[in-house]
Amino acid sequence: MKTKLMTTAAILTFALAGTAQAGGLGDLLSNPLAKAAAQIGAQKLGEELAGEQEFGVNGAVSPEELASAPAITGSEIQVPLQKASGDLDILAKRPALAIAGYNVGAFMDASISGSTTRMQGAAVSLDMELAGVDDALLARVAAAGYADLVARLNAVGVQVVEAHELFAAPEAEEITRLSEAQTKTLMDGRGKKHLRLAGMPNVGVIKPFSQVMGFGGYNVGDQASHALDAVVVYPNLILDFAWTAGGGQKMFSRKASVDGGVRFSVDQFSQIAALYSKGGRYADGMVTLNLKADHGVDTPFATASLAKTTDNTAAVAVSNALGVGMTSRKGSVYTVAADPARFEALALQAAKGFNSAFIQQVMAARGITAPVAAEVSAEMSDEGATAAAEAAE
Repeated sequence: MKTKLMTTAAILTFALAGTAQAGGLGDLLSNPLAKAAAQIGAQKLGEELAGEQEFGVNGAVSPEELASAPAITGSEIQVPLQKASGDLDILAKRPALAIAGYNVGAFMDASISGSTTRMQGAAVSLDMELAGVDDALLARVAAAGYADLVARLNAVGVQVVEAHELFAAPEAEEITRLSEAQTKTLMDGRGKKHLRLAGMPNVGVIKPFSQVMGFGGYNVGDQASHALDAVVVYPNLILDFAWTAGGGQKMFSRKASVDGGVRFSVDQFSQIAALYSKGGRYADGMVTLNLKADHGVDTPFATASLAKTTDNTAAVAVSNALGVGMTSRKGSVYTVAADPARFEALALQAAKGFNSAFIQQVMAARGITAPVAAEVSAEMSDEGATAAAEAAE
């Protein structure tokens, strides 16, 4: 379902312009009939200048529909994780994998704007703001994602150095950890978005090799890799609730348009980085895996409501009636209220799919043919819960 909002402005009829010239701008604004005629004239002649806005609500439903929506089932969301740089053989260069925590982030807003460059042009914007997702939810997903990853590695016989063991080593002090959740502003397509990034409780946000936090230094983790005889792995799972399209500036058009909507997805900023070192003086190799594009699902998880609009149609009509050009502007702000339980369930499925895709790469690098455990509880097995508790100490 899409709701289309139109902004239009045009030069009004000769008779209306004559009225404006005879009475002046103040008289026109104070004359209800003239003002109404100006608005009607602008709407009727909207082909001259226009701004178009479309808001798609796949994933967003009414409160009643959300309350009666089927339970979210299925073990994982398939995530097309692939090598971005480096050599996948690095994943087999050391006997163990040391898991440096588990970052989970969620974009909290999205915006897109478009305009034309003509003097009497159009400008349009669409903003979406997420509610219902907080730091505690993200931290829970981080802990569960970490426990799931450890359990899956154990299930295929890969030795794991867990987070609490890694950070107990003096050589791991160079791996920067931030105790509080972080907010970062990123450019995604043509719009700025704000990301909230959390880590496991008492482990925190792991900064190095996080695409959204800055990579730090290439060698961060080399000393720990050598000391623990392990490949150091940095998981970063980034989630999104919205998509946008269109926007930008159009050179020779009278119309500006933007498009956007609600959809849960694993964002292309998600990434796993891994490195190893033979001697601890520098990294002898590194590999990064990511997504080429956002990977979304259409499962309903939120409601959407129009929170605010801006529209200068009346002012444009008056301006054009006086023969003075004015840009037509339209803006809308939507509040996307996520159901926390449904968002968390989708996030857990995303984490499991993210982990599963990484495990497949590890198995290929190490020549492992044993099947990956088909189901690891999103609520954590006893083993996974113990691992998360130890990591929190």
